[in-house]
Amino acid sequence: MMTAMVLTTPCADTDLLARMDAAVFPEPWSAGDISALLHQGGCAALVAGDDAPLGYLIYRVVVDEAEVIRLGVPPVARRRGVGRAMMEGLLEACRGAGVRRIFLELRASNQAALGLYHAMGFARTGVRRGYYSAPVEDAVLMEYRA
Repeated sequence: MMTAMVLTTPCADTDLLARMDAAVFPEPWSAGDISALLHQGGCAALVAGDDAPLGYLIYRVVVDEAEVIRLGVPPVARRRGVGRAMMEGLLEACRGAGVRRIFLELRASNQAALGLYHAMGFARTGVRRGYYSAPVEDAVLMEYRA
């Protein structure tokens, strides 16, 4: 387990977010993609460890609903509570903003994330067949109700 973890928000360092995204996803987003999303009202948060960022979360809130757009924890920082810390921070921020429902989607093969989200109160609501590429895979849809 890490010795220090701080949730920092907002994060506007799109180059850093893009580098972390490239370490996590087979089809990473560019700094320009991330910047465009943040300028459209998206929010980004980082989890910082002792020496370096350990993960990031990009989400958006619209009235009383929120959507987790991207959550990434590079392989070197996994299994240390980073994803849970970011999701707990998101849930707290959403409660304070009057959010009643939070949506997300993830690869069907991502058993670790499925387990985390389920343990945090998210329920599976559907599947998008063949949604992801590289490799082609279904997306599991999940929802949290406050």
